[in-house]
Amino acid sequence: MSKAYSYLLNSHLVFLNAIQLKRLLLLCYGICQAKTVNISSIDKEIDSSMSGCKATAQYKWLMMAFQTGNITPLMRQVFTWVLGLYYRGSGQVRILIDRTNWDIGQRRVNILSIGILH
Repeated sequence: MSKAYSYLLNSHLVFLNAIQLKRLLLLCYGICQAKTVNISSIDKEIDSSMSGCKATAQYKWLMMAFQTGNITPLMRQVFTWVLGLYYRGSGQVRILIDRTNWDIGQRRVNILSIGILH
């Protein structure tokens, strides 16, 4: 395990084990590559050698991140970490999240919007 990976696991995402952290990081990578939060599209962007799964099982492996039954601690910790990377000021801060789907003509648009209110 690299030093950066170990630091992230031990100091910021303490409730995740190494496999869960790997899954989360690959999801983030896949979202950036696919430019969407659609798991099918993300799956196509991640080489199976990165996840260590067979190509046929990788989609289910990625979905496990959302099937924990309680995603609130994960979301809270991830957004706290992201906020710490970008916001160095003082005072109260709120994270605003909105996800919406629109049908525009023949095209389906899926938007995830994340903002910081301070």
